[in-house]
Amino acid sequence: MTTTSSRRNFLRTLNMAASAIFMFSLNVHASDDSDPYQWLENTGSADVIEWVESQNKETVEQLTKEPGFDQLRARFLSLYQSDDRLPGFGELRQHRGMVYALEQSTEHPRGVLRRVSVESYGRSSAPWEVLVDIDAIADEEGKNWYTPLFRLSFSPDGSRVLLGLSDGGSEAISYREFDLHKREFVKGGFSTPVARQFAVWENENTLQIAIVLASDEATESGYPRIVRRWQRGTDLRSAQSVYEGSRSHVLIAPTIASSASYSKPLILDAKTFSEGSVYAVDDQKGLVKLEFPQEVMDFAWVGLHGIDQTIFLSLQADWAVGGQVFRAGDVVGVNLRKIIAQGGKSAGAVETVYSSAENQAIRLNDGVVVSKDTLLVNALCDVISCLKSIALDDKGSWVTQDVQLPGQGTVNAVGGTDVYSPVSLWTYESFLTAPQLLAIEQNAAPTVRAQQVPFDGHEEFETTQMFALAKDGTKIPYFVVHKKRLKLDGSSPVVMYGYGGFGLSVPASYEPRYIGPFHDIWLKQGGIFVSVNPRGGGEYGPKWYSVAKRQTRQTVYDDIYAVTEDLIQRGFTAKGKVGFVGGSNGGLTAGVVVTQRPDLFGASVSLVPLLDMMRFHKLLAGASWMDEYGNPEVDADREALLGYSPYQNIDVDAKYPEIFFMTSTQDDHVHPGHARKMAAKMMASGHPTLFYEAKEGGHAMAVNDEGRAFNSAMITSYFIRQLMTTRDH
Repeated sequence: MTTTSSRRNFLRTLNMAASAIFMFSLNVHASDDSDPYQWLENTGSADVIEWVESQNKETVEQLTKEPGFDQLRARFLSLYQSDDRLPGFGELRQHRGMVYALEQSTEHPRGVLRRVSVESYGRSSAPWEVLVDIDAIADEEGKNWYTPLFRLSFSPDGSRVLLGLSDGGSEAISYREFDLHKREFVKGGFSTPVARQFAVWENENTLQIAIVLASDEATESGYPRIVRRWQRGTDLRSAQSVYEGSRSHVLIAPTIASSASYSKPLILDAKTFSEGSVYAVDDQKGLVKLEFPQEVMDFAWVGLHGIDQTIFLSLQADWAVGGQVFRAGDVVGVNLRKIIAQGGKSAGAVETVYSSAENQAIRLNDGVVVSKDTLLVNALCDVISCLKSIALDDKGSWVTQDVQLPGQGTVNAVGGTDVYSPVSLWTYESFLTAPQLLAIEQNAAPTVRAQQVPFDGHEEFETTQMFALAKDGTKIPYFVVHKKRLKLDGSSPVVMYGYGGFGLSVPASYEPRYIGPFHDIWLKQGGIFVSVNPRGGGEYGPKWYSVAKRQTRQTVYDDIYAVTEDLIQRGFTAKGKVGFVGGSNGGLTAGVVVTQRPDLFGASVSLVPLLDMMRFHKLLAGASWMDEYGNPEVDADREALLGYSPYQNIDVDAKYPEIFFMTSTQDDHVHPGHARKMAAKMMASGHPTLFYEAKEGGHAMAVNDEGRAFNSAMITSYFIRQLMTTRDH
């Protein structure tokens, strides 16, 4: 770093430390004695608002004055608003042969909900049908409404939909019933207040809904714990309760099991995010507890889908049924009607449909996708997509075929499951291959519907997959994206992206989550991009995940250090030239690695993070993650948490690089107090720190392209300043 830059950062550190100490002196009365910055958890406080605005002003003034910032922001905005840009996971919904999309533009920053047939989607002449102008509703009601497409809930015949409206991107929504044929909201139709809620249709005039209408109706994590049966035209508060769960559980929610010929509402009682129970309401038998596996991580979010009478489950643990054991990592089919008829017993109603190989893992969320007559299993083979097409033959046996993909990259189901359509939509991409839209049908090669234009000069770079040895000898995979014929002299700055938690895998991506289309810009600046796959993720299935939970979570961070040291040993980079970036659980990782190993890392961006692991379970949805991290009030868990919790491990005498914390006021998933408190404590300890809090966007930190472009430009400017200041390009 140059002398001018060093002097500037030194003066900044003094100013920020003085500011933090001054604010603390004003607000210590609102804090816990053991945590002098706890007052920063009070989002509505005038003192907190003043502190946030002060830090935002300082950070924005600094980063927007960095050379090239305006050009970066303009570049990101043009990429986000490009006409050829393809949607990512969760940006489309497919239902009954129609594709639903939210089109955002300068004229409609919140978006216009529209639809087109799946046969037409991706073609230049696609005849889009406009349904709802979200901006018009927001302006009329004085709200910053945004609609998350994954919260759409369609009626049984597909003629109506519950449209969820979120204020500023928060998890709390308001449902409104919309007539898809008349293209208008239903007068006197289903409508709910803003709250955390989940709803599915039982029939055209009845919903099963879990909603928090009062504090005693919420779990300790803030999610619903009561499922009601709500009849059209009646008061929601007087609706019949069909199931009530414990406050100590994460959530209770209705979900749906469906095929083209069968649909059945179910109730999920999630004790944690990885285990729970499933119930059906039967007209003859009443409430029936299904003998399902306890590991039901993704049921509430994507539902259960199948072909004819067979509903598919992706097993996260071994499942013993009637003397037979079905293996973790496999896909099984269950005859739901038979199980309900047997009073919930699964014996004789389960069969293996697909068995994973040793180096394979079925992805969560979009690992099991069903079209009208085909099951598509989205697996990873050594963290590279290997898509399988499975269907019944004439003899009633399940036959598996490989789907030929364009290359060694990643496929993502972008429209979700549509059990009524023979076509499913996917994107294929890699770190250097711009997304392609694929339409896939049974026994047919994927058809490319559209191609996003790759960045200029992408052929000058290449991707290499490598493996580092962990402390226990386990091979940890990682990808390195770099210039061809790179000189391995340790001179290159590296930005490393990782997550490592909740069984979620991080395969190759053209646009890493939270930071956007960043790495190609970074490559052109002379840098290297690294995507790391530590244990705790799902890259090799349930076992890869389970060995890095709770008291063994330090494994995640040790794996990352092994990769970083491997990069240095191979000559890609040197100590202090590596920056880490991650969001949510990855934001925690970003906080841990830089406080545990400041000798390795020269920069860190911690986005919407958990950081205070002694209080995470008391903030917003935090209690729901105790299965992942442990309970701070249990001695053994507490000891493990204290070993890595960034907030509790700030060392006044350590020499940390400047750390950049970003969060959102509207984040009602991970409390913004984590980032605020960490930044304030770092500043007061004399460590260089940046803090920025977006006013909207929820856990995504932005709800429109302008917000996303601004965030991406700040992150990029920060990394260039931290890791490339002394480089001459």
